[in-house]
Order: sequence, then C-alpha cells, then structure tokens
Amino acid sequence: MKGIPKYWHWFKLKSKTFQVSFFIVLSSIIIAVLADVLANDKPLLCHCSGTWRWPAFRQYGENLNLLDPTHAFEYVSCTHRFMPLIPYAASSIDPSASGYLSPQMAWTNSANKHWLGTDALGRDILAGLIHGTRYAWVIGLLSTLLAALPGIFIGMAIGYWKNNKLKLSIPQIILWMILSFAVVYVSFVLSVIVIGPVKWALILGLVLLTYILGRLISRKTNSVSKKYSIPVDGIVMRFIDYFESFPRLFLLMALLVFLARPSMGLMILLIAIIRWPLFAQVSRSETLRESMLNYVLSSENIGIPWYKILTHHIWPNIKSALFITGLFSLSTAILLEASLSFIGLGLKLERVTWGSILNEGRQYLPGWWLSIFPGLAIFLLLISLHWILAEKDQSDGPREGW
Repeated sequence: MKGIPKYWHWFKLKSKTFQVSFFIVLSSIIIAVLADVLANDKPLLCHCSGTWRWPAFRQYGENLNLLDPTHAFEYVSCTHRFMPLIPYAASSIDPSASGYLSPQMAWTNSANKHWLGTDALGRDILAGLIHGTRYAWVIGLLSTLLAALPGIFIGMAIGYWKNNKLKLSIPQIILWMILSFAVVYVSFVLSVIVIGPVKWALILGLVLLTYILGRLISRKTNSVSKKYSIPVDGIVMRFIDYFESFPRLFLLMALLVFLARPSMGLMILLIAIIRWPLFAQVSRSETLRESMLNYVLSSENIGIPWYKILTHHIWPNIKSALFITGLFSLSTAILLEASLSFIGLGLKLERVTWGSILNEGRQYLPGWWLSIFPGLAIFLLLISLHWILAEKDQSDGPREGW
C-alpha cells in the first residue's frame, strides 16, 4: 500500500493521452477477467436443493477443464436467482431476438433487452464483445510470450556469439545435431499421444534434459579434437531472411486452410511462429550494441561465463527495448486474430470473437451494429496500446542503433 501514492504521482505526471489510453487498456483487462461474471446465462448466485451455488464463478474452473461442465437449464428450477448484468453468454441463443435485430428493435421485440442488438441466431452482441475481449487478450498475451521466449534467447545468443565466438569440435557438432533431431521427433510423438498441459510440461522437461545431457557430454569431448568457429549469426539471420520473405499473413492463412477451424492453443502457436523473428532481430541488434561496450569486454577478460554475461549484464540494459517490442507484437497478434476471424479462418464457431462478429457484419451489410461496435473495440484497444508504446519510447529517450 505504501507504493500506491508513488505510482499515482507517476501516473499524474503522464500526458492526458497516456492516461486515457491506460484507462482503456486497464478497463479491457478487467472486462476480460470478469467476462463470465458480466455476461453469462448462469446465475451469479442461486439456491438449489437446500444449498447456495455460484454457477457463474464456477465457469472459470470449467473453462480451465478443472470442473465438469454444467448447463444453464440445470439452474432454472433454483430459487433466489441473481443473474449477471447481461443475462446471456456469448453463445446463448434468444429465439425471440433472432434474425439480426438492431439495438432499437431488440429493445422492443424481445423479452430481455439486448443493449447492442443481436446476430442472425439471436446471440447478444454485447455478450460477444465482452467474451471477445477475453479471447483477444489471451491470444495476444500468450502468443507474444510464446514468441518472445525463443526469439529473445536466440537473438541474444547469436548477437553475443556472432560468427566467431562459438567453437565446437566435430564430435560436439554431430552430438548436438543428433540430440536436436531426437528432441524434435520425440516432441512430435508426445504432441500426438498426450493431450492437455501435461504434453507441454513433458516437452519442456525433455528439452531441458537434452540440454543438460548435451552439456555433460560436450565437457567430456571438450579437448578431444580441434574446434571450429560456428557462424551461428550468419546461419540464423539467413534463415530469418528466408522466413521473412514470405508474407506472414498469407503464410498463416495457408496453414489455417489445411487446419480448418483451429483450437485456441493452435491459433496461439501459429501466431507465435510467425512473430518470433521480430524478437530475435531486436534482441540481436541490442545485444550486438551492448557486446561492444567496455563493461562486457571487461567481463569476458576476467573469465565470466557467457550465460552470466547475457543474463546479469546485457539483459538489464536491453529489456526496455524488448518491452516496447512486446507491446507492438501484442497489438499485432490481436489484429491478426481479428483479421483471420473476419475472413472465416479464426477459432471454432462456438467461440465468439471480435473478428467473428465483424464477419457477420460482412455477410449482412445492413447490420451496422455488427461492424461498428467490434470495430470500435479493436480500434480503441490498438490505438491505446500504440499511444502507451509511443509514451514509453519517448520517455526512454533516443537510443543508438534502435
């Protein structure tokens, strides 16, 4: 609590543009977190069979597959039902409001009010926007994080090693090639036979185990034969150049055509695959600049290991630039998901996103509310992230090489 006045003073010193942008972003995060409480066809609180239940709050556990799913009709007979502000889930269908009802018509032609109208099936647009906010943030944040982890690691490594610092013997090169092939093959097998979070935990454990095993064997063969410089910087950067030569949106569309309607996890993975080169390029350029400075050269001269130089010395000085890159990548990932849903290549049909509502507006042009409201939500969030990014970049001052 003692730090709150300090942050409030920092916030007041910012420009009005930053304050409004921060408020919009914070509000969207709160809406995303409270989506099941704000818009749900299940009660917040009800009395069933002599006990009080919290169905809307239980929805959080159901979304994470921690609890068995329930249906709204199971709580119809309950008494003392306290419904959310919007008594509809994103996929709830109101037969009395089907057929593209505008906000004005939905207020008068249906038993329950639909503040922003409905779509062809009678699904509430406001509920769809609220739950679409959650999908936007989940896909944006997780895909950015998934792209940043390997991208930053690869970029910092090649920026420090360049083309002459990494030296390996022939046995070590063969060993790492064999281990890398084994990791890729076993990871593919695990992704087929194992489902859920356990799959990713096993793959991560396999990668760490392989790295430790490779390091132990490499130490045994460290002085066996002559070592050769590995031009990792040139190899990786040429690969990134070839990868970047393909239009990323078209590459993503081509993959999704074969995968039909992907799951949210697969969508996150695909967006991360096309976004990681950005983090690799930025972290490489920043690491290259830092590695030329005296404090890094002094650390090398006194024998500090390369991984400690990267984590303890270089990383604190480049994380600000990578944070700006992360905000930029976050807004791009949100826009990518909306674009794919708009053209019909997004998430499964039962998941209502901003892009899927826009897609319905494209199919029914008189439905202005299907285009204006989700379009406004996308615009406000992206422009707010852009303004925060601009304020952050300006406060950091000019950077050489950035």
